[in-house]
Amino acid sequence: TIPATATVLGPRYYAMLHIAQFDAVNSIERRYTPYRTAVWASRGASTQAAAAQAARDVLVGLLPANQAIYDAALAGNLDGISPGRAAQGIAVGKAVAKKILDWRADDGTADPQTPFVLPPLPGLWQGATAGASVARSTVPPSAASRFHRISAVASGRSTTSPCASSAPAIG
Repeated sequence: TIPATATVLGPRYYAMLHIAQFDAVNSIERRYTPYRTAVWASRGASTQAAAAQAARDVLVGLLPANQAIYDAALAGNLDGISPGRAAQGIAVGKAVAKKILDWRADDGTADPQTPFVLPPLPGLWQGATAGASVARSTVPPSAASRFHRISAVASGRSTTSPCASSAPAIG
């Protein structure tokens, strides 16, 4: 598995993993157009070994700290496959994984990421900025607190406007 600490890169890791597995199996079965690459493979090679090795190599390339976990998963997937078929599948998986890792090596994900800033448009809540002339809450009012204020005004228990809020005005 890919750890939750992968954050925004998690989808990239899953995509690379699945592309490598697909192209490894497809290199043996030759049923579909390759997604990215095809390597020569004997039809006697194990597709299970090819997919497992491709997955292991891609994940180790992306998350080397978890190599022991991926090695154990690979060993479990190779159990019960005849040594000759497994060796052929392993070779296919290794070759495809290397090509996928090389393909994505310079895709820009290692570059520093620019933080996303919401544009100042109506309906997009903005926290208080440094140097703001009025002290404002940095947390928008919850729907529950707005509901209770509206209920209090409607029942006559409050004279405060139901629209009164500590949230900053937009604009």
